[in-house]
Amino acid sequence: MDHRPRASTDRDLLTGHAYRDDRPLAARQNLYAHQRPRFDLPGLVLDHVGDRAGVWVDTGCGNGRYLDRIRTERPHTPVVGVDLSASLLRNVPGAVVCADAAHLPVRTGSVEVVLAMHMLYHVPDPERAIAEADLGHTSGPVDLRDERLGSRSAATPRRGDEDIRYRS
Repeated sequence: MDHRPRASTDRDLLTGHAYRDDRPLAARQNLYAHQRPRFDLPGLVLDHVGDRAGVWVDTGCGNGRYLDRIRTERPHTPVVGVDLSASLLRNVPGAVVCADAAHLPVRTGSVEVVLAMHMLYHVPDPERAIAEADLGHTSGPVDLRDERLGSRSAATPRRGDEDIRYRS
């Protein structure tokens, strides 16, 4: 059995190498500028979630690119960025917290919207992170969406999916 850490989920490799600064993440994000047709993930999320009042949490916010967009388009909505990499959060303006998606620092039922865009493949136990989002959310099941798969139940998440996973 191979006991080496998985590069995509190992906490030390993620925070000490892949996401120790903005450069590798920004390079991957810039690839989306060349995608045709253009897929506007934060725009789709904002359209779906609408103008819901209450606190929003962007789990795995990284360098804050999506967080900036959400805050710009919803200026009266309190949005908190959460990421495992403290070094990435240093340059993200506004409310941010360094935390693990499997242990969100929010009170039960205190959050209206929980976002986890392009990040669950970095979590060793995605089901645990989804359950944690459930605890913080005010009501209802987690809504999982993927442009390839359509909607499906939160009871059957699969490791490796790059779903738009958010609560609404």
